[in-house]
Amino acid sequence: MQTYPVFFHDWHGQAFRDGGRWLLVPKHLSDHLGLGWSAQLQKIRNSNLSKGMSLIDIPSARGTQETVTLKMAHFGAWVLSIRDGNVPPHKRELLLA
Repeated sequence: MQTYPVFFHDWHGQAFRDGGRWLLVPKHLSDHLGLGWSAQLQKIRNSNLSKGMSLIDIPSARGTQETVTLKMAHFGAWVLSIRDGNVPPHKRELLLA
């Protein structure tokens, strides 16, 4: 699996290329935006976004961890599904840009 940097305004994350799939970790952006991860995970699991969800092992500072990822197209759809009222005021402009 290959890793590539991803930038979304002031957030820097990673994309993973696994075979022919591009995968991103929604928890990282969720945390950056100040969203509750459990609510976001529930939204992903209970919607069509779940079709793009995978659990993969990725390296971290604490060793390899199983992590929820979304295919790139589903990641974009998830970002668009975030209501700006759920994001702290100082982070809202990131969703509206």
